[in-house]
Amino acid sequence: MLGLSSTDIRIATFTNVSRTVLPRVIRDFGALHPGVRFTLKQGDYTRNAQWVHDGVVDFCFTARGFTAGLEKRVVYHDELVALLPAAHPLTAKEKVTLADLASEPFVLLDEGEQSLVLDAFAAHGLSPHVTSEVTDDYTIMAMVEEGLGVSMLYRRTVEGMRADIRVRPIVHAPSRDVVAAWRSWDTMPIATRHFIDYMSSHIVN
Repeated sequence: MLGLSSTDIRIATFTNVSRTVLPRVIRDFGALHPGVRFTLKQGDYTRNAQWVHDGVVDFCFTARGFTAGLEKRVVYHDELVALLPAAHPLTAKEKVTLADLASEPFVLLDEGEQSLVLDAFAAHGLSPHVTSEVTDDYTIMAMVEEGLGVSMLYRRTVEGMRADIRVRPIVHAPSRDVVAAWRSWDTMPIATRHFIDYMSSHIVN
């Protein structure tokens, strides 16, 4: 296809997207367009959007609310679930509340300048007992598995996990829209536009 040979698609992403969305879509799109190459930069909501503004990448994945001055498209919706050590008393409950989690040692996911997790607690007048703040999802799972606290991660992240932990839904679960964001659709490289269109039609929300 015209414009899709020897082209580098530059993407800013974060762990949840890199693990659950991008590999399969890149594989399938690459099979259709073998001349396309991908450059991935790993960041957070704020940093990814800034890389787009600075022209470092063609587009980014971020959360709704971090896209000021950018065009965007919702890619998928994701909600937080509770992660509990296997023998934790809260595993007896089918669902847990934010108040349940706030009263326990809490391993916090570091989401960058703004924490959707902390915002969710604050919206209910709660302040969790944060004992650790961690950027990597897998480190959080390992810490919960070792009984160092409870945590919250996004549902897509924990699907297919192998850690010996228990996952419970959260009453009034906090959630986010993950979006693809860019400066201008009209001036974005044609290969990147085709990739975003392909991705949007092949991701199950």
